[in-house]
Amino acid sequence: MISSTAYFHYANKFEKVSRPSDKFSLNPNIPEDWRAESPPDERENYSKIMARFYYNETGSLINYVDQTGTWRPYCPTDDDVKMRDVNIEYKFKLKNLENSYRKAAWNLIITAIFSALFGFLASRKMI
Repeated sequence: MISSTAYFHYANKFEKVSRPSDKFSLNPNIPEDWRAESPPDERENYSKIMARFYYNETGSLINYVDQTGTWRPYCPTDDDVKMRDVNIEYKFKLKNLENSYRKAAWNLIITAIFSALFGFLASRKMI
């Protein structure tokens, strides 16, 4: 029974890490007047950060605002592509780890049930 408790404890932790929360959702649509009151270089920098983050999480490209105020398609750099690959790799490893904990927990639960059944039958001298 300890194993099932450990499974549910770690499964919940892995689900929180490997899946985005409901409170935060990625929105690819940046409004036209987004941060219009900010200086142009700051506006460009923050919109590039959002575009980079969106690319890293989803693999899709969105537009960002340059210093002149025009919308340009985001072109990921080599570092962005490497970070995307690392992100995919870690998500894959987390999913595998989550599945291995699930399998281990079920194996221990089944083993505990058969052990209890065998112990009960052995104590009754039915075996």
